[in-house]
Amino acid sequence: MKFTKRNWGQLWYNLNTERVERVVSRFNGSRVTTVWHGYSQESRVKESSLVRANGAQVKDYMRESADLKEKALARSRVLRLDSLPPLPVPQTDKPELHG
Repeated sequence: MKFTKRNWGQLWYNLNTERVERVVSRFNGSRVTTVWHGYSQESRVKESSLVRANGAQVKDYMRESADLKEKALARSRVLRLDSLPPLPVPQTDKPELHG
């Protein structure tokens, strides 16, 4: 199949990596650029190595995507809590001032 701009963003099954990838652009006459979840792994793939992903493959890809997003969100929550400065400790050795 000849990939055009119309195919960009579609999910295709990569026979070499045995996973679903998203086609994002044309690299040259026989290769396209694909990415895996969230542009985490970009690669140049021969068009002949791609077949249209079926319904079950797309469903698995979307589930993986949701799981990865949830893990990233949980990780960012933990990082934010860990990066907060400590709470101030009251000073008890100061003399009290009486007016």
